[in-house]
Amino acid sequence: MPAGIKVLLTGGAQASNVFWQVGGGTGATLGTYSTFEGNILSATQVIMQTGVVLNGRALAQTLVTLDSSTVTAPATPAAATITVTKVVVNNNGRSKGVADFPLFVSGSSTTSVISGATNVFPAPATYTITETSDPNYVQTFSLDCDAVNGTINLAPGENKFCIITNTDSGGSRFVPPPV
Repeated sequence: MPAGIKVLLTGGAQASNVFWQVGGGTGATLGTYSTFEGNILSATQVIMQTGVVLNGRALAQTLVTLDSSTVTAPATPAAATITVTKVVVNNNGRSKGVADFPLFVSGSSTTSVISGATNVFPAPATYTITETSDPNYVQTFSLDCDAVNGTINLAPGENKFCIITNTDSGGSRFVPPPV
């Protein structure tokens, strides 16, 4: 890499999750006063000339050389959690329970979750809390999830909580005749 070049990460990429693999017989050389982000994995060597700033790690099978360079290990994002709790209110004669409304957290994939359990998710990201619904119950969201659509914006290190309440909506229902 020539002198003075800056390799910076964008779009939410984090140095702790970026790995640069260097093959060949000469390895990697970071030129004077250059800036680099990510982890360098070299089959032979990594040479950091004067004034190089590395936010990452330099790993080589034989040799890592620093000449008045600064290396900072990238911060590992703190775990982020979501706890979803289900509440069922049967005040109009129905008798469903929490187990009748399976819960899900959707982001890049969909994960089934258990009411009251804390789950770890990658962050930053936006997640949507959903459930298997029942037309005889009115669904409401509260706490950290959006009251309309159940979304949660999760940042690294955050612990978010969502309550989904299903209230028996009354209305018509089948009542068996007396015996």
